[in-house]
Amino acid sequence: MTKQKPFSVLLVDDHPVLLSGMVQVLNDDKRISKIYTANDGVEALQKIKTSKIDIVVSDIQMPNMDGLELLRALRKNKKIKKVLFSFDCYLSDIKRGLSYGLDGYITKSTPLSKLVYGLGVILEGREYFCPEAMSALVTIQKDQFSFLNEPLTEKEREVICLLCEQRNNAEIASSLMVSENTVKSHRRAIKKKTGAHNLGGIIFYALEHGIFDFRKYLNEKNR
Repeated sequence: MTKQKPFSVLLVDDHPVLLSGMVQVLNDDKRISKIYTANDGVEALQKIKTSKIDIVVSDIQMPNMDGLELLRALRKNKKIKKVLFSFDCYLSDIKRGLSYGLDGYITKSTPLSKLVYGLGVILEGREYFCPEAMSALVTIQKDQFSFLNEPLTEKEREVICLLCEQRNNAEIASSLMVSENTVKSHRRAIKKKTGAHNLGGIIFYALEHGIFDFRKYLNEKNR
């Protein structure tokens, strides 16, 4: 396994006690080279202008500029990974976040150790959603996305299920006993056939069309 490069984190939250606790936990992770903090979206944008930030972890409800508006301001910045970290888990917030390039959603009830794990997953180029966020996605309505009618192959359906389990290309290739290039080819075909633009769109399609039983997956995972 390739050793992960050190990365910098910007924590955005208007709760000083929680922010301090997050800093203490993240300070113990040797992969994190620098931790920046901001109390709202406006301050966060100022920090981003003057510092090299790899990943932003933001609360949603904040004064001056909330977390979703911050993501909207950063939507064209593909270099920065974007994570929402909130007490609540509303489908509308997740969908708006995804439209702005959201890479992960973690509730504040999640152990901070899982936050650290999630950041590592995201820095590997994947997306990470806590169980509560993934459960919220199950309620997606059919009319939210426009999909094409070309049928998926059995292999493409297998790839979709593995993506829903948050497997990366290498893990999928190993599971299906194919090359990573073949997996990438399947992913391109899946996006074309489903009309999805990213992993979130593929997950929406899988849940809505019964390709992946996420409730069963969660039950098995939590045993």
